[in-house]
Amino acid sequence: ASAQSVTVKNDGSAAFNLTSVSLPKGYSYTTPGGTAVGAGKSVSIAVTPPAIPATLSAVTSYGGTMTVKTDIANDTAHSVALSLTSYGAILARSTSGTVTFSDTTWPSSSSQTVSVTNVGNASATLNVTTSANSGFAGPSSIPAAAGSGGSGSFTFTPITYGNHAALVSLSAAAGTALCSAVPSNFDLSGNGLAGALSVSVSSVSFGTISCGASASQQTLTVSNIGNAPITGFYASFGGSNFYQKGFTTSQSGTTLAAGASTTAGAGVISNDLGAESDTLTLHATAPVSSVSVPFSVKRTGAFVSVSASAMTMATNGTHAANGTFQITNTGDQSITLTATVTPNPSGSFYFGDVFQSTQKPDTTLVASGGKDTGMISVYLGGTSANNGSATLSFAQSGANGVAPLCGTLPTIAITATP
Repeated sequence: ASAQSVTVKNDGSAAFNLTSVSLPKGYSYTTPGGTAVGAGKSVSIAVTPPAIPATLSAVTSYGGTMTVKTDIANDTAHSVALSLTSYGAILARSTSGTVTFSDTTWPSSSSQTVSVTNVGNASATLNVTTSANSGFAGPSSIPAAAGSGGSGSFTFTPITYGNHAALVSLSAAAGTALCSAVPSNFDLSGNGLAGALSVSVSSVSFGTISCGASASQQTLTVSNIGNAPITGFYASFGGSNFYQKGFTTSQSGTTLAAGASTTAGAGVISNDLGAESDTLTLHATAPVSSVSVPFSVKRTGAFVSVSASAMTMATNGTHAANGTFQITNTGDQSITLTATVTPNPSGSFYFGDVFQSTQKPDTTLVASGGKDTGMISVYLGGTSANNGSATLSFAQSGANGVAPLCGTLPTIAITATP
């Protein structure tokens, strides 16, 4: 507080002097104009109050009596009442330590109220900051009325299972008069109850296997690493190239208790050439997040196709006819083939050599990604009314080793007309 002036006036015709000035403890004074007071004159006493402590536990009065004495004969002491009262907010949290929330099931919320008392005579506003991304939320400010106080509500919404913590920081809003320290920052604590899926593998690869061969079954273990049951657990593939046995596929699902595990075997269904992939999705009732596990396999081998599945040739009575076709291997391994025509009649008509190329008769090697051309020779004897039909089929020759076969070898239906 600033100094205040007390004026001593002489209404008489003779001068006098101030002989003493007494003040309560903590006060001080000066007499800028001196202590002599001439007839009809006055002097001022500048009274400075004591400094009010920065921290108080209650509104405090610093009043008292100022006594002034003179050298006037038979004069009595002159008394002046002094008054000074602290002004400001005196704040404290109603409870100390960490604010603990009850166990809360994700994604429900629980709340706690934090109260601030104000025994001062000035209202205050506390700015409030709560740690971000912690699962806790609080007000941006808490108003504290003079002589009472105020409160703020904090909520806890778990973002996962297990323990959560946050720091709440307090500061006084600009312009707040304080006669105490701002209450200390404090912690929030809560335990989230939730299930959480965990898988023993992040992906499943069966590597490269030959067409027709069985892939070794792999094992997956799914665990609930949370602290609450998981409901609606089931598994599904996006396609039909792979299988799993052990996890339910019913969308009604099953329940996994906290800490429980379940195991399934997984394997390959597809026998198609090349790379295959799919995703095993492990589902659960919200808010538990599903988990995706990518599956992959590559089949290696030969895949044979022909340019025509049926051929018709006219022999024009006694003349032979030739028909050609192309055989293709789109696989990644070479294959050696032999060809057979059945039935192969004699007499009225016959079918001659199948392969007429640089390979030896009736045998061809089709390299990976390669092609070869075959020719069917037909001679129909007898009358022009005769005709015949047969099937051209292929088989692997072991002359250059046996390649894994992806799919089945094709056949060609042959019809000969006179």
